[in-house]
Amino acid sequence: MSNHCIPTSLSKTLGQTQIPIPSKTPLSSLECNSLQCPTIASQVLFLKLLLDKPKSPFQAKQIHAQILRTGLHHVQSLMNRLVALYSSLGLLNDASSIFVCLSSPSSLSWRSMVKGHSSHGLFDQSLFLFSKMRANGVHPDHHIFPSVLKSCAGLMDLKLGESIHGCAVRLGFDHDLYIGNALMAMYSKCCSVERKSIGIRENGSILYAPRLNDEISQRELRVTQQSSDEIPQERKRGVLGIGSVIKVFDRMPHKDLVSWNTVICGHAQNGSYKEALAMVREIGLANLKPDSFTLSSVLPIFAEHVEILHGKEIHGFVIRHGFEPDVFIASSLIDMYAKCTRIHDAHRIFLLMPNQDCISWNSMIAGFVQNGFFNEALQIFHEMQTVGIKPMAACYEEGMVTTHT
Repeated sequence: MSNHCIPTSLSKTLGQTQIPIPSKTPLSSLECNSLQCPTIASQVLFLKLLLDKPKSPFQAKQIHAQILRTGLHHVQSLMNRLVALYSSLGLLNDASSIFVCLSSPSSLSWRSMVKGHSSHGLFDQSLFLFSKMRANGVHPDHHIFPSVLKSCAGLMDLKLGESIHGCAVRLGFDHDLYIGNALMAMYSKCCSVERKSIGIRENGSILYAPRLNDEISQRELRVTQQSSDEIPQERKRGVLGIGSVIKVFDRMPHKDLVSWNTVICGHAQNGSYKEALAMVREIGLANLKPDSFTLSSVLPIFAEHVEILHGKEIHGFVIRHGFEPDVFIASSLIDMYAKCTRIHDAHRIFLLMPNQDCISWNSMIAGFVQNGFFNEALQIFHEMQTVGIKPMAACYEEGMVTTHT
């Protein structure tokens, strides 16, 4: 392996006569000598076992150094696993240094690189890698599509998201739960406009776009300013993608809590609070239990529309199912009651919280100010400073509060 294929961060380790191992980690657990591994095949097997286990960045570099020291860096299966390990740990530079030197990267390497870049917000690079993988004749499996769809959502590229959707369906992944969840998240975030060209299969599969070709070209992977500029205009016109989200949801043969939460969140973002609340009720019929994400998605709707009765219904659900200690839900309840002019109910929830965080303190201050209780807001502000929590925004500074007192 040439020098440019060795991560810079590994050079110091390779220069040492012995690989430093933490005292709590026995040397034998990472080193494979001739007594332990008398053949090359057994050495490779030993290293594969190490690479398949969860590792810290330090341990990953130790294993990499061991591979180089034993001269097994030419074993492609080891290096593909190492790319996957580095990518999973967020060490993308190290992963890339190895990846570019692989003569024939496996589907594991491609998938790991696409997922690693997508997970760390490098959406352009993730989609470029997906395109290169296809150009190199490597067929994507069902594991890679959630990461690719996440990148489309991150770039707000609806057109490309639809193309990836068509690709997934044409490859036979139309019943995959994780792809379905990723599709709903993508359509919800990209504010998909209902299109006549999108149809529904009658055999129970997820939404299918027959006009789309599964060959993803470089042109389609280029994010254009034009497509980005269209999205705010669609939002101004109130045209959101909840219809596409619901169609995907309805055609999914199996739905988990993530699926339900995605649709509920889509309704919430679309301002369809009645539909969101109805789906919260339906979750119980599906033998699932709403979680903190579910409840915190719908509570802001009732605050925005001053729907105190529906908000109290959710509050009752929170109490019955033991979500009261949840800081995020409690903060959402404070915000809802404050915006519905029920500031005393909001304060009572705040006082009952076992642990108040920055959000809950600031929500309480904002609630007092919005309802004209400026002295109480100033008192809470001083208490927050006493416990060492900083205001979230400049509008909560003492000067802004005292101007009303």
